[in-house]
Amino acid sequence: MKINSNFTPEMQENLKKIHNLECDVYKLLREHFRSTNLKLQTYALIKFVDEDDDSAYIVMEHVGNLVPTSVCDTLTKSEMEQVLENLALFHSTTCDDEHFGEELFSNNVSGMFRDDLVPLTMKHLQKLTESQEKGDTYGEAAKVLVNLLKAGEMRKFNDKYGRVFCHGDTWQSNILFVNDNGTRKFRAFIDFQTTHTGNPAIDLARLFCGCLTRKDLNDHTDHFLKFYYEKLSAIKQPQFSLEQALIYNFVFCKFLF
Repeated sequence: MKINSNFTPEMQENLKKIHNLECDVYKLLREHFRSTNLKLQTYALIKFVDEDDDSAYIVMEHVGNLVPTSVCDTLTKSEMEQVLENLALFHSTTCDDEHFGEELFSNNVSGMFRDDLVPLTMKHLQKLTESQEKGDTYGEAAKVLVNLLKAGEMRKFNDKYGRVFCHGDTWQSNILFVNDNGTRKFRAFIDFQTTHTGNPAIDLARLFCGCLTRKDLNDHTDHFLKFYYEKLSAIKQPQFSLEQALIYNFVFCKFLF
């Protein structure tokens, strides 16, 4: 990563924090999962150390036979189950820092809902939905979301309902598949710049709403949540019940996505 000198000091500092956090995640995953395909093999993790450092980098393995995916691609039921099985494994990661990446995630995501940006976002949603009423509804949801995503409020929420090791950005471009005799086979998660300890619904809602058709979202969400919960429970005892997972996912699907 090369820091652009034209960026504001605040943006430069934030980019350095994000890169260093990703290095920490790869190191933690390497220590926790020595023989899994959950992540790519890394050969060098160079962090920003000094204030005047303007470059740092991560060197990782090259993976051939990848199947390109775009934001418009959706996952089949079997592909989603592959991802969920590996997401449960990711969520089982043990982290000594109970609040790992939590404040950085909250600050970065809540920045997308600044007071000056929310009205513009709502106008865009109204245009997409061709509905003033739906746009207003999303606007009210955004107000709730802005409050929840404040670092202090998110921490209270997680303290009450439990944490897992969240990826933070589980959409198509951060999930690698390889070609396996004409079918897509899960290979790894990438891009750990928003990884943090938080509520599992952050990852689940992002995954479901971004990677499923509307029909599959309506027809199979409960099945997918039960599948995920069973896989996670086989590894470690979750801090939340299946019923809570169903409720959390519904809330985050409605308010986040």
